[in-house]
Amino acid sequence: MSGESEGTHELPPGWTWVTLGDLAEVLDSRRIPLNQAERDARCATKEAHELFPYYGATGQVGWVDEYLFEDEAVLLGEDGAPFLDRGKEKAYLVSGKYWVNNHAHILRARVPNLNAFLRHQLNFIDYSKYVSGTTRLKLTQAQMVKIPIVLPPQREATRIADRIDDLFGEIEAGEQELEKAREGLAAYRRAVLRAAVTGVLTRDWRQENSTKRRNLPETWVATAFDAMFEVIPDKGRKLKERDYRQTGLFPVVDQGEKPIAGYTDDEGLRYVGRLPVILFGDHTRRFKYVDYDFVVGADGIKILAPHPQIEPLFGFWALRSAKFENRGYSRHFQFVRRLVLPVPPIKEQRVIAERLQAYDESFDDAEATVTSGLMACKRLRQSILARAFSGNLAGQDAADEAVATLLARLNYVRSEQSVRLNDERVIRDGRTARRRTRNFSRSAQRDER
Repeated sequence: MSGESEGTHELPPGWTWVTLGDLAEVLDSRRIPLNQAERDARCATKEAHELFPYYGATGQVGWVDEYLFEDEAVLLGEDGAPFLDRGKEKAYLVSGKYWVNNHAHILRARVPNLNAFLRHQLNFIDYSKYVSGTTRLKLTQAQMVKIPIVLPPQREATRIADRIDDLFGEIEAGEQELEKAREGLAAYRRAVLRAAVTGVLTRDWRQENSTKRRNLPETWVATAFDAMFEVIPDKGRKLKERDYRQTGLFPVVDQGEKPIAGYTDDEGLRYVGRLPVILFGDHTRRFKYVDYDFVVGADGIKILAPHPQIEPLFGFWALRSAKFENRGYSRHFQFVRRLVLPVPPIKEQRVIAERLQAYDESFDDAEATVTSGLMACKRLRQSILARAFSGNLAGQDAADEAVATLLARLNYVRSEQSVRLNDERVIRDGRTARRRTRNFSRSAQRDER
C-alpha cells in the first residue's frame, strides 16, 4: 500500500496517499468491443426495453441487446478522452445493466460508497505524466494503476462526494440557463435577419421616406445572384493549411469556423482584387465579410465581389439569410448561384446594413457574456475539486473511522480479490488444457486410422 511519498502535496490530518490500483479493482478483462454493424444487427429485432447502454471512452455511444455488467462502476477513458483538458470529464459513473467497449477502463472501488469519490478525483488529476501518444493519447492500464489518489476516512470521502454533487448540480442548473440564453440569442438573431431581408426592419424608414406598401415593398426587386455578385477567381493564390502560422503580415481566411485561421508573410499570395468581398465556404456553407488585405486559405473558397448597385454589407447579410440545400461536406456553390434575393434601393440597403451591424455587435456582446459565464462554470468546477481534494470542502469529524482502518480493509479485500482472480485463472487454464488434450487425442486417433 502506498504512503505519503506517492503524492504531490501535503494532506490534511488523517488522510493518506494510495495508488489507483490500491483503491479500485480493474475489470478491463471483462470488456468486449462490438462495432456499429454488429450492434445494429443484434438490435434489429429488439424492442427499446430490451436494449442496454453501450459505453465508450467518454460516455454512451450506442445500445446493445445484452449486458456484461450490472453493478456500479467508474469508467475512465483509455484512449480518445480529453486527458489534457482539465475542464472536461475523463471519468464517469455508470450503474444498472450495461456493456463497455475497450476504449474505457472499468474501475470499482474495493470498498462500498467510494465510487463517486473516485470518479470526481479522476476528473481532477493531471494526466500529462501518465498518458502517451501524439495524435490520440492513451492511458494504459499499467500507467493507470500507478496514479496517486488521496484517501480520507471513508465517511469523510462520502461527505466530500455528496458535497461535490450538490455544488455541481447548482452549477449545471446555471449552465442550462446560460445555454437557454444562447439559444434565445440565436433565434433572435435569425428573426432580425429575416426582418431585414423582408423589409420589416426598415418599415419605419420607408414610412418616413413615403413608401406606402406594407408587404414586400414596391421599391424592392427580386434579383438573381449573378446580377448582385461577381465571382472572382483566386488565380491559384491560396495557402495550404499546413503552412498557416501563428503570426504574420497577412491574415489567412478559409472556410473554417474561425474568422481568421492563421497568418503568413507571403505577399505573393495576397488577394489583389477590390475590397470588400464576401467569402463563401463551398463545403462548410459559411459566409465571411472581408474588408482588409488577406490570403485565401486552403481549398473550397469562393470570392464574391458585390456589384456597384449592391451595398457590400447588405449583400453579405442577404446571403447569410438565404436558405439553400445542405449536402454535408459536398460542394454547395451551385445552390448559392441559383439564389434570387429581394433587393431594396441602395439607400435602404445602407440603412439595413447599419442596423444589422448594430444588432450584430449587441448579439456578439451578449454571446460573449454567455460564453464567459460558461467558462466561469468550468473554472468553478475545478476550484471545487481542488478544495475537495485538499480537505477544504467537507469538514472532518473526530468520530470518523481512522483511515488506517480503511487501509487495512482495502488490503484485505485486495488480497481476497487476488485469490479469486487466481482461482478463476486456474479454472480457465485448466479448461483450456483439457480442450487441448481432447483435441490432441482426437487428432491422434484420426492419424492411427
